[in-house]
Amino acid sequence: MAIHIDSDGNFYFGVSGTTDFDSLSYTPVFSVTKDGALTAVSGEIAGWELGSTYMRSENSSGQYIYLNNDGTIAGNFVSGTSGWRISADGDAEFSPYSDELPA
Repeated sequence: MAIHIDSDGNFYFGVSGTTDFDSLSYTPVFSVTKDGALTAVSGEIAGWELGSTYMRSENSSGQYIYLNNDGTIAGNFVSGTSGWRISADGDAEFSPYSDELPA
């Protein structure tokens, strides 16, 4: 593990590194700049689960909302069954879903 705080006050925590500070090398998985910018690939903030490509929050009833880095937003979505989904290209599905048009 490598932990590094540079002379500007930036903090890095990495999965690999050396303790030789003259040739410090690391692969940061978590960092905070002196200005407060946070970088992480997983975790939780205010009840939101952070993944490497999404944010998701679920309430005590199991209802959830999902934001994906591909532009998809969804809530309680199961295709053709329940919930809703809006894709970045504008496709949307709202359930209950039916392929039949009203008469």
